[in-house]
Amino acid sequence: MHFFQCCLRSGTGIDVDAGDIVDNLDGAFVGTIGARKGKWSFMADLIYLSLADDEKGVATIPVGPGVTSPIDAGVDLEGRVVTLSGARNVMDSEQATFDLLVGARYLKLESDLTLDVGAPAPANRQTFSDSGSVWDAIIGINGQIKLADKWYMSLCGDVGTGDSKTTWQAYTGIGYRFSKVDLELAYRHIEWDFDDRPVFDDLNFSGPFAGLNIRF
Repeated sequence: MHFFQCCLRSGTGIDVDAGDIVDNLDGAFVGTIGARKGKWSFMADLIYLSLADDEKGVATIPVGPGVTSPIDAGVDLEGRVVTLSGARNVMDSEQATFDLLVGARYLKLESDLTLDVGAPAPANRQTFSDSGSVWDAIIGINGQIKLADKWYMSLCGDVGTGDSKTTWQAYTGIGYRFSKVDLELAYRHIEWDFDDRPVFDDLNFSGPFAGLNIRF
C-alpha cells in the first residue's frame, strides 16, 4: 500500500509508502466540514502534508572506472489539497441516500532537494526548488447505504479537469452511528494526470484512515 506517489516528467517515479509517511512526517492535517439544508449541502475538504527525509549513500562519478563519491540528499515536500463542492440530493430512502455534487479542487505542491556531493560540505552543495498549483472543476456523487440499524457504508466519487488533464477521487468506508457522532473506517484515493506540466507527470494520494464525524 502506498499513500503518496508522483512521477516526474523524466519518467522517474517517487513512491512513499505508509511507513515512510509516519517516519518522515513533519506535519499533517485532514479535515472536512459540511452543512446541509433540505436537499442542498455544501462541503469543504482539506488535506495538508509536510514530509522531510535525508539519505546518505555512495554514487559512481563518470570520470573513470571505480571512482565513487559520498552523497547526502535531503528532500522536503509540502502539499495542500482543497476540495470545495455543493450538492443536491437525488435519492433519499430508508436504505440509501445519494447526492449529485459539483465543485472545484485546488492542489499546491512545493518541493526542495538538496544534494551534498563529496566533501567537504557545503562547498559542493546544490539546491533545487520547484512549486506549482492547479485548479480543476469536478463533478461526482456521494452517499450512504444502510447496512444495519446503526451501520452504514459511505461512497464518494468524482472526476474533473482544468489546469490538469484529469483528476479523480474514490472513497469508501464503513461507519457506526452513535447519537451525535459517527466512527468510520475508510479508504481514499485521489489522483491527477498533469500531461504537459513541466515537472510532474502524475500524482496520487491513497490509503486507509479512521475518521470521526460530529453532527451538530
